[in-house]
Amino acid sequence: SKQLAHNIHTKTYTMLASYGYEIHDRGVKQALSQVLIGAYMPTVLIEIGFVTNPYEGVLLAQENYQKIIAQGIQQGILIS
Repeated sequence: SKQLAHNIHTKTYTMLASYGYEIHDRGVKQALSQVLIGAYMPTVLIEIGFVTNPYEGVLLAQENYQKIIAQGIQQGILIS
């Protein structure tokens, strides 16, 4: 799970930066999550941004931004 999370983070952050998006890199953290308890496979909880943040909220509503994030997640999974 750690390597998967790192790969997804790296690919997604790199792709967003290459398109000129200025985003705050909050890094990869490890913690127990009620959402992921009981899963018998590698699991990653991805937090892309906060809808209550004025800048991030606008970005999260944009289809192009969503597509870049989805591609970053996909590429992070594929290299794992």
